[in-house]
Parts: sequence; structure tokens; C-alpha cells
Amino acid sequence: MKILNVEKFISEEEILFSDLFYEHTNTVDFEVDVDVVENVESENIFILSRNVERSVDEYEKILNLIKKPQAELNILKINDDILESSFKHLVFTKRGYISVDNLKNDDEIYYINSFISKWINQQQDDYIDIVDLEVRNNNNYYVNNILSHNSEPGGKAAPFHATIRVRLAKVADIKNDDKETIGITVKATTKKNKIAPYNRSCEFNIYFNKGIDDVESWRDNLVNKKVISRPTTQKYSIEVDGKEYEFKKDDWSKILVENNLYDKVKDMVVKANTIDYDSFVPSYDELSNSAKILAEEEVESIED
Repeated sequence: MKILNVEKFISEEEILFSDLFYEHTNTVDFEVDVDVVENVESENIFILSRNVERSVDEYEKILNLIKKPQAELNILKINDDILESSFKHLVFTKRGYISVDNLKNDDEIYYINSFISKWINQQQDDYIDIVDLEVRNNNNYYVNNILSHNSEPGGKAAPFHATIRVRLAKVADIKNDDKETIGITVKATTKKNKIAPYNRSCEFNIYFNKGIDDVESWRDNLVNKKVISRPTTQKYSIEVDGKEYEFKKDDWSKILVENNLYDKVKDMVVKANTIDYDSFVPSYDELSNSAKILAEEEVESIED
């Protein structure tokens, strides 16, 4: 495995990839040989990244180096570390990812595992060749100890055009009795949604031999929605059509099959996760009446 650290590319033999990065190996916008850029997908190269869900730093694979047109140069300095980038390069702050040209004086930038408020940002009267990184899973990477956002193929066209964007993140491994990894637990979070509230999340299991386990996810979801109760730490209980069914965690699928509850429980899952907009969004008549009452009160106050 080759690792890109803050300063340079290093292989297991500690060979500097000088053909790939020239004198600006410690900046975010690298001078890169075009032929190497086209072949980087076949390399097994990793860079230090941050898993926000688990609040840990880890190495993630570089999926692509994306060559972009020249852009105006910006220099961000924190302590002795300097980040040379375009104006639109995104760094992580307490407000989220912010482009360096939109940083405010009171912004705190994520730097060496903490947020720091002392930094210098200068826009230069110069241009720089741009090559961004596309990093697997975490969508970010460290450059000179500054956490930067992962580049996306096609620029902002894909996320702008999408109606729904879902971010998937690995939570944990699933192991069998022999301690062999047979699957993973995944957390899905809607980062953009034009047809429903966004930033909603759920977890589900993916098994290598059969894919996503829907039924297992239903149980966990219904527990969170208080539809399934837990009389004891070992037992679960669900009421369907007035009849109560008790079961242990591993017997959930068996209960659904033996009692022909699959379709009924599926409907319960849909109902538990459907938002009833009519319950909190006022109708046109209600809004009209409210406006009429406010207008009458305003007239009365003026007459008084």
C-alpha cells in the first residue's frame, strides 16, 4: 500500500514519487504529469482522511486525480503550514465546509484534530494549475494538517442536478461465530432531498452472500419508532392486529415467516416513517382566517 502523507507520496520502499509531484508536493493543488493522472486509479494509494461519523482519522484510498483549468491562487497559512489552492477550495470549519474566499474573520478552521481561530488568508495576483483529489468514503482529506473537502467528478453539476443525494458510511463489521467478517453495517444519510426533509439517517446491514437484509433493518427501525417494545433486555414485543408477539432478536425473521406477518409489518414500517404533513401544515382556509383575524386586530388597535 502506498500512502500520501502531508508532504509526499511514499511507497513501502519509501520511494518519493517525484515524477508525479514536483516542488509543490506539500500543497493541495499539485503540479501533475497528465499521464500519471490518467493511471492513478490503478494504483493503491492512500491519504489521511477524517471519518466524521466515528470522529477518527484514517487512511482512505485516492480514487482519482482530477485535472482542472488554472485558477486564481489563494494562500491559507496556519502556524507553519501553508495551503496553496484556488479561491473555491473547501476547508472544514465550525460552519461546515467553506470555500477559502468566503472565510470570515471569526471562522474556526479544523486543524490537527481541533478547531483553530488564528489563521491568515491571502488572495494572490497569480494563477495556479489545479488537480484535485477524489477520496473514497469520507469525502475529505488532510493537506498540511488542514481538513479539505473531497473533489467530485463533473464539478458541482452532479450534486446540483440530483434530486436526492445519500451518503453511505461504514459503521462496523459483522462477524460470525468464527470471527470472520461476513458483512458490514452501513449508515445512510440524506444530504440533499428536494421532495422530503433532508439529513435523515438510518442504519442497515449488508451481508456479502445475500446483500441488504431488509427484515433486520425493519426490526431496528420499529424499535427506534417505539412500535416494537423491549419487555426485557433479551426479548422484543410487537402487536399486530391486536395480537402480541414476543421474540428474541435472532428469531425476528422466523416470527414473520411462521405467522405470515411480512406484508403487515412492512406496512407498519412505511406508516411509522411517513410524515403526515397535514398534521402540522395549515390549510389555505386556516391561513386565510388567521390573516383575517390579524387584520381585524390591527384595525382595532389603530382605531383605539
